[in-house]
Amino acid sequence: MNTHTLIAELDDVKPEHVLRDPRVVSRAIFSDSVARHGKHYLILHEQQHYIFVEAFQHVNKMINSSGEEWSGGTQIEIPVQALSWVLSQIDDHQAQIMSAGRENSGRSVVLPIYSGVSASVLGEQLNVARMKNDSGYVLENRSRRVHLPWANANWHQKLELTDQVLFEQGYWLVLKKLAARQASIAEDAELSNSEA
Repeated sequence: MNTHTLIAELDDVKPEHVLRDPRVVSRAIFSDSVARHGKHYLILHEQQHYIFVEAFQHVNKMINSSGEEWSGGTQIEIPVQALSWVLSQIDDHQAQIMSAGRENSGRSVVLPIYSGVSASVLGEQLNVARMKNDSGYVLENRSRRVHLPWANANWHQKLELTDQVLFEQGYWLVLKKLAARQASIAEDAELSNSEA
């Protein structure tokens, strides 16, 4: 397995501290039953990669007695160009779900398990699939290892996004806007290169 070097690991994931980082390009907060102040999803842009960071405080005082310590950290790093690919894979799968629902109107529909799709983007092996309990999607970068100190050294990076966060709470639109903005920047750069 080709393992790429670590781009960013944040020791302090308290959102107000992370937001001081000039690399932050997106922030979203969504409700969560485990997190007292919701889960904060931050995206940083470092060179040619997006860094997805998750931060939350536990409601459970046994886990976090002070209520001030934030948990989380870098979940996954992906090439900037990969975001559009990830979103198109999820779009395609959602279209299959909608199509199956229309064709079987009024009957219960059992779709085959979506084991996902993989691609190599700029030398990094990415995979998008449904979560095991079918409640969302998981994005994996099999070319990068998890940074968390307690994690197994062989685990690769992954980001789990529930359907609730993606579609009901609006993170899907946040990601779409980010991908559109990046596509616009790439088009502008291409135009200026062709004019030069």
